[in-house]
Amino acid sequence: MKLIQFLWAFIAPIMLHADDDSGGGGGTLLSGDAGGAGDGGDAGASDGAGDAGSSGEPSYSMLNVFKDGQILPEAAKQFGEDKGLHSFFGKYAKAEDPNKAVLDGIKNLQYLAGTKGLEPLPDDAPDSVKEERAEIMRKANGVPATPADYGIVKPDDMPDEQWNGEYVNDMVSVLHKYNAPPAMVNELFEMDGQHAAKLGAETEAAQAAAMKAESAKLTEAFGSEIQEKTDHAKRMARTLGLDPATDPMFNSANVVKAFAQMFTMVSEDRIVSGDGGNNLGSSDREKAKDIIFNKANPLNAAYHDPDDPRHKQAVDQVTAFNKRAVSKS
Repeated sequence: MKLIQFLWAFIAPIMLHADDDSGGGGGTLLSGDAGGAGDGGDAGASDGAGDAGSSGEPSYSMLNVFKDGQILPEAAKQFGEDKGLHSFFGKYAKAEDPNKAVLDGIKNLQYLAGTKGLEPLPDDAPDSVKEERAEIMRKANGVPATPADYGIVKPDDMPDEQWNGEYVNDMVSVLHKYNAPPAMVNELFEMDGQHAAKLGAETEAAQAAAMKAESAKLTEAFGSEIQEKTDHAKRMARTLGLDPATDPMFNSANVVKAFAQMFTMVSEDRIVSGDGGNNLGSSDREKAKDIIFNKANPLNAAYHDPDDPRHKQAVDQVTAFNKRAVSKS
C-alpha cells in the first residue's frame, strides 16, 4: 500500500497538469526535455504532453521518467533510497512505451490492493466488518435469501427411503451460512445423490450375494430334503408366532436349520400345520376351538369371512384338527 500511495502522490499531479512552476531552471518531471524546463514553460509540448494525440489516443509523454531505456537522473532523485520505487519504475524502462506501461502497472497494483479485501478476516474483526464482508460475498456468489431458496428437492427418480429431508435441510443451512453459490450447492447434492444411489446398489448386491450364500448352505445341509425341511422350519416358526417370510432372522441358514431340527424334536400333533397361533402343546380340539373363538388367532378372521383369501385354509385346518381329535378318542 505504501508503494501505491507514493506512486499516486507522485503521478497524480502529472495526470492533473498540476505544475505551477513551469519556468524553473532546474527541470522537473513535467519538463519536455529533462533539465531544460527553464528555457520555456512550453518545453515538451512537441511530445504531445497532456493532450490526446492526433489519433485520438491519450498521450502519456507528460510522465517524463524515462529516456533511452533508462530512468532519468532527475526522476531517480525523487525516489530517494526507496528500492521499491527504483524497482517498480526500472522494470518498465525498456518497454515500448514506458510511460504508458507505468500507468498501466499502477492500475494493476490498485486492482491487486482491492483483492486484498478478499483475504480472511482476523478473528477479532468487528461484527460490522464481518457482516459487511458477508454481504459482499453473498452478492458476489449470488447466494439466495434463505436456505430453502436454493431449491434442493428430492429427485423424481430417487426412492423415498433414500431421501433424508432432515439431513438435506441441515446441510443446506450450513452451506448458506458460509455463502456457498447455488451452482456449488446443486453440484454437491447431485454428487451426493449419485454416491447414495451407488451405495444403495452395492448394498442390494451384497444382500443378494449373502442370501445366495446362505441358500447354498441350506442346499448342502438338506440335500434332496430341502423342500420338506424348509417347510418344517416354517411351520415351527409359525407355531411360535413368528413370520418366517418377513423376520430377518430367517435369512440365516443356521437359524432355518435350527427350526427344522426343533420340528423333529416335537411330536407332529403338537405342531401347527399352517399358520396357527401360539398354541404349542394344546390338544387338537383346543387348537380347533382356538381358531374359531380366539380373535387373536391368525386364522380366526379368515375362518369367519368367506371372502378372505385364507378362509378355505382356516376351515380345512379346523376340520383337520377335529378329525385328529376324533381319531384319538
